[in-house]
Amino acid sequence: MTVTPNYMLVDDDGAPLGMVDPEAISTAGARLAFEFANACDDQDALNQITARYITEAGPAGFGYVATAALSIITTVVLSGVLAVTDALGTDMRTGIKALAEGRDPNEETK
Repeated sequence: MTVTPNYMLVDDDGAPLGMVDPEAISTAGARLAFEFANACDDQDALNQITARYITEAGPAGFGYVATAALSIITTVVLSGVLAVTDALGTDMRTGIKALAEGRDPNEETK
């Protein structure tokens, strides 16, 4: 049996801040990612999901769970969507790149 160890978080002086369970964070992050993806067009549901995960993980722990969820949404959900849109000849990547660079994707590049 493999057991994932918990890790202690410490401040700059080495004083303990709390314990972290990476497996629990990863599991919660995956659930959050897929719940978000499933409710992507329902803002009220997204707000309820967010509130529930903040309550479950706590305000400090939610950042870790949200980071895990963002990674999964990017590497699993979005990459799959982009593979489909690429295959269909619909370019979403250019607009995403423009937004990442702080540009309006609707304006032509000069």
